[in-house]
Amino acid sequence: MLFEDSVEAILEHWPETARELADRLTQQYGPPDEASAERLLWRSAGEWKRLAVHREGPRHAWPHPHTDHVEGVIDHAVPLERVQDILAFHGSITVARTAGELACRCKGEEEIRMALNIANDLVEGHVDAAAARRAYVERLQTLGQEAGDPLMHRLTFRPRYHPEPDEESR
Repeated sequence: MLFEDSVEAILEHWPETARELADRLTQQYGPPDEASAERLLWRSAGEWKRLAVHREGPRHAWPHPHTDHVEGVIDHAVPLERVQDILAFHGSITVARTAGELACRCKGEEEIRMALNIANDLVEGHVDAAAARRAYVERLQTLGQEAGDPLMHRLTFRPRYHPEPDEESR
């Protein structure tokens, strides 16, 4: 109970949107595993290796103005030759090749799932960055609809954990 009280005290000082996201994730996954003035963090929450809500997030305008408060991290290998395509597709996706992680910060879990599903299509060579950007914008239009887009409800691929240690030469 003491931890939950401290989470509530932390959230009192957060912007309304970030508080609402934190409440939603707490309802879905239970209390966070870590809480600080800047973020709440859940480990092994659903399909996520880590899931976080950040008090502040970067604001940007693609595909519409919003703030990236939520971050989802999965174990997923991304070959070096695909990293640039992923970054060209979505500026809020990060690739940690040494750790074997793929992460995305966005407005909510649905957008993150969709971004990671499309990023996996890039990894697999099914689309290029321009097609991925178009697909993301088109599919966002179904957000909030009853059926919605399956790419927003779950990861459509099995994450592959295969960290690539930094090496001098290959």
